Amino acid sequence: MSKADTHERSTLIANDLAAFADIGTEAPSIEPHPTGSVVRFVRHGDLTEIQISNNNEALIETWADETVKHANIRALLASGRYGNLRDWASKQSAFLDQEDADSRSLIAVLGFLNDDFTSANENDIDELLCKKHKIDSTRLLLIDGPAGIGKTQFILSLSKSRSKNYINNRRPLILHIQSRGRTLSYLYDMMAFSLQRMRVYVTFDQAPILAKHGLITLAIDGFDELADPDGYGNAWAQVSDLIEALRGSGSIILAGRETFIGRDRVLKDISSLRDDKDEINVLTLQPPSKSVAIRWLSEQGWSDTQISSIEDYLEPNSLALRPFFLRTLANPEIAESLSNSAAISVLSILMEAMIEREVGKFGDAIERVLTASERRHYIISLLGEAARDMAESNNSSISDATLSWLVDVALPKDIDESLVRILKARSHALAFFTNDDRRGYRKFYHDKFYEYFLSISAIDMITSGQTGRMLSRNILASSFLETFGDVISSGVQEERISKFCNQVVDMFSNYPPVDRTKKNLGALILASLAVAEFHDNFGISSIDLDECRIAGTASGGVIRDSFISQLDCRGANLAAVSFDNSNILSLIADRDTVLPELFPNPQIIRDVSKGTETLFTPEAREAWVRSHLESPPIEEVALLPHALRQHPAVKLLQRACRMRQYWLRRGDDIYAARILDDPWWPTIEEILSESELIKIEVRQASGTDARFLHIRQAEEILSENKNDPTVVYFYQNLCARLLSLV
Repeated sequence: MSKADTHERSTLIANDLAAFADIGTEAPSIEPHPTGSVVRFVRHGDLTEIQISNNNEALIETWADETVKHANIRALLASGRYGNLRDWASKQSAFLDQEDADSRSLIAVLGFLNDDFTSANENDIDELLCKKHKIDSTRLLLIDGPAGIGKTQFILSLSKSRSKNYINNRRPLILHIQSRGRTLSYLYDMMAFSLQRMRVYVTFDQAPILAKHGLITLAIDGFDELADPDGYGNAWAQVSDLIEALRGSGSIILAGRETFIGRDRVLKDISSLRDDKDEINVLTLQPPSKSVAIRWLSEQGWSDTQISSIEDYLEPNSLALRPFFLRTLANPEIAESLSNSAAISVLSILMEAMIEREVGKFGDAIERVLTASERRHYIISLLGEAARDMAESNNSSISDATLSWLVDVALPKDIDESLVRILKARSHALAFFTNDDRRGYRKFYHDKFYEYFLSISAIDMITSGQTGRMLSRNILASSFLETFGDVISSGVQEERISKFCNQVVDMFSNYPPVDRTKKNLGALILASLAVAEFHDNFGISSIDLDECRIAGTASGGVIRDSFISQLDCRGANLAAVSFDNSNILSLIADRDTVLPELFPNPQIIRDVSKGTETLFTPEAREAWVRSHLESPPIEEVALLPHALRQHPAVKLLQRACRMRQYWLRRGDDIYAARILDDPWWPTIEEILSESELIKIEVRQASGTDARFLHIRQAEEILSENKNDPTVVYFYQNLCARLLSLV
């Protein structure tokens, strides 16, 4: 090795060791030595010398009366005076055991790797992350999937495996960095918090050095939550700087929603990434199959009768198949309540079951003064106020003191102070909460629970004409907007829907563009297009929106003179929506998306029907849009002939299959009532019954009809799946019946 090479190597080592020099001392210096060079700096109060040889990679460290030879810079950084990775592994293993004591009962998480649909489990990804690095590169793994699919669980499991087996296999430890709902102003703040939680002695500025040399892997979980009121630019910029700093042997994991994280997106927004030199892999997590879920429930001690009672919830792409839902079901009391719930969406069914469980756990003293209805109102109000407080403070947790104060706000009437004290003590133990990392703080058991109660709070807030910091300071994410759309269309009475529509349109029209309030009101309007018919001019105009989510069947709405950066309309029917002089940058859709006749041609289309297909060319985009119009110009080979596609019975079937609700029933659900009261419904119901594609339960319920109906395999019916014998048989019967009536 030449003197010039040795000096360059010495400079790189000195720069890496600068973060380990004691605060208040000089930066490492480099001096020549007969066999190479010496780097000098102060570490733990001792003058430390690192002798660098011209002949090999070995480093000789000397301090006080000690001398230690290290095989290379990686061995030096991993040693006790620097990264102390043995200690890190031990502490992380103990910390994760305590953090997730029941991890052995979690259902296994699998995914597809990249665009070739290669199935990958935790071991496969472990091997992928340990492959030999390209020279001067950074390895980036994107983990995407919807809320509750198991992204955090996947990282935690991999972290636990690495820490427990570190002594034997020496694979890089994982620093799990979580947003925990806080605004990202400085990425290193969150890195420091993650290190402090494990009580390791590595500091936030030292961690990237360890990662650069392949000793640890940085995993940023919930990257889609790392935004400030100005958007995601700050988050992308800091990750870009971090990737640049890790170049060498560094690896980084970014986890987020599938509509936010993607190969094309990171290449566009992370300026330091080099597609030709850096390694980028995408792991798209998938829900377990129905058979795997049933086997897992059986392993948790469920009987065949119990499994049979919830089996129909476990349909492909159902929320019920996501690991967080299954984990909640492991509580027998909650599972038993599901079959009695009058709620109509899967999330609402779970929430109602958990609420009913809590209603019966107040004790005699409270139950003597608060009726079951009042206790239910109190629980919903308290959880809604807690969710709003978290949203307004940009935090995913709430202090016990604040929660106790909210008890007074949530109570439906004045009661004795001694009983209030009981409720305040019990508020910390509600099943919807779990302990936060900070002592004396609680967080929702899962983001979906938080989104559900925040939706209820947002509807109450807007209906009463309020805005607040929740709307002025946050970017409403696609996942929340989807939950909000479900709640407003299936969990709210008709009178409140009408009042909400009037208020939200009025507030949008009159609120000045001084903060994010107007943008968020616009996003909520689009999320509520299923109830657009309750207002004569429901819609948005003259505004630029970030990400929007529309689900189900829109009943109307106008989008005029507006620009939407990202519109997610998977599974949605937008045929009734009017687009007037508006533009869409990126459209996320699937095989079931239906568009209106006059739809703007997006600049990018991501079809997630089978993996993710991204369309960039004008010809490909125009062809895709044409094929998804309500009346496509070109007939595709399908189970339903062109002559029947506009038949009112077929239109009715499609509306029913697109309903976001799990149950269809007359009563408060006006949209389900319209379907069930349609003159063609008895015919559709009869044909569905012949194919065993409808489940009907008769329960004690208010109203004239106590029947609860659920259409099985709704997605397969919509897509006219020719590979499903049941769906094929259904369409044969449907066509024969309708043609016989012509």
